[in-house]
Amino acid sequence: MESQTQTTVRNAGFLVLLRGAQVASGFLFATFIPRLMGPDTYGQYNLLASLALWFTMASELGFTQVMARYGPRLAHDRSAFKLFFARLLTVRSGSGLIAAASYLLLTLLWLRDLDPLVLLFLAGGVCLRALAHQFFTLFLGVNRADRWGMAQVMRGWLTLALLPAGFLLRGLVGAAAAFLLVEASVLLAGIGWGKSHVDWPRLRRDWPVLGPELRFGLLFFAGGLLQTAFQRSGPALIRAVTGDYAQVGYFGLANDITMTVAQVFPQVAMAFSAVFVTWLDGGQEQEVRRWAERLSAALAAGGMVVILAVLFLAEHLVPVVLGAAYRPVTPSLIVLAASLLLLALSNLAHVLAMVRDRPDIALSSAAVRLAALWIIGPFLIRAEQSLGASLAALVASVLYTLFIVVRVQRVMPFSLRRWLLAVALGGVCLPLLWLRSSLPVDSLLFVLSVAVYAALLLAGRVVTWRELASAWQMIRPTGGARASERVP
Repeated sequence: MESQTQTTVRNAGFLVLLRGAQVASGFLFATFIPRLMGPDTYGQYNLLASLALWFTMASELGFTQVMARYGPRLAHDRSAFKLFFARLLTVRSGSGLIAAASYLLLTLLWLRDLDPLVLLFLAGGVCLRALAHQFFTLFLGVNRADRWGMAQVMRGWLTLALLPAGFLLRGLVGAAAAFLLVEASVLLAGIGWGKSHVDWPRLRRDWPVLGPELRFGLLFFAGGLLQTAFQRSGPALIRAVTGDYAQVGYFGLANDITMTVAQVFPQVAMAFSAVFVTWLDGGQEQEVRRWAERLSAALAAGGMVVILAVLFLAEHLVPVVLGAAYRPVTPSLIVLAASLLLLALSNLAHVLAMVRDRPDIALSSAAVRLAALWIIGPFLIRAEQSLGASLAALVASVLYTLFIVVRVQRVMPFSLRRWLLAVALGGVCLPLLWLRSSLPVDSLLFVLSVAVYAALLLAGRVVTWRELASAWQMIRPTGGARASERVP
């Protein structure tokens, strides 16, 4: 039987692969779907789908963190876990129905030029997506983050398969029907995988006993809304300060590219939530610290590789992929990529705050970051336009990381030595930038910089051969059950 640590590391590795698959589906969607639908119809669909996402998020109530925090405590008792999940599902069903009804009412009153059937299909998708989200979050409670991460990947590839067919058959109505069918398929997959953890068909009238858990989740939910506001404030600030839609577009593209990569950090960090909760409940706080230090270094190393890729290749690839008119995206992309090193640490701190029952830390930290962006942003945007917005976002991320790490250190201290070394050693490769010239040369320089960086990580013992061997034993299907316990 696998150890819990081995399962967790394997899940984290699988999440990284899933993120690659999700990026691929997103690239194909951006390449084919807008061309297929045409600007007007795609604009209508994009608006409706974006609104659907916002209403689904509004119904989430922080239940991802609730399940990740409290689920592992009950995972050993299947009947208790089923009861806990049934109560959560009852609340989420209600919030999902309210979100779907609100979406339908808003769009019927606002978008009167669209076929009501389109809006009805999208509203149904909102409800089904809320339910699917709840079923997939249960896997965080049973240390199956690999299945938790499958929802978005399935959604992306099913959309690529069904949306073109629906649109070609019935235009926007067919596209909306495809949206509904995609959400129904994801929900059925979640039900199928999670059926052993669910009692059917009962919902629970005693859901109010979840009061403490709901308060916990709502604080994280409020923090999540502030994080979303931070991620989406840049374009609005640029528009308000400059009135230049081109600058809005430059920043928006750089931010979207960065966020596509950055999403792997919270997913990998969250994959460790179940094992962290189990260790803390068992009095193994030192084990949590030890793995937190390893994880911070691993995430920082991954972020540094992405930064090196941007530094060496973005100037060549951005005009090819996005078009020559989007060359100004490159400087913003470089600045925003630097924030990945901060995300490696702040997302880990966020998970530690969660497992320590301190949602107030996550909420206050998110408020500090948003306030910093709104205060600093207008000044930097006025001076440097889209690049200024990127610099403001980076400064806000620095303040956010400092704030959340300092506060988390008071309740769960862990060493930052490995993270600092992973960041500092990456700087050793920067002089290679002086040799940049053509795309083939810069590609070779990128490969060389990654090789040098990997050698420095091993030489500085930020990562050891023994840890790599043990991680491989955990990830490979035939790995030893006790591999994680052999790591010093």
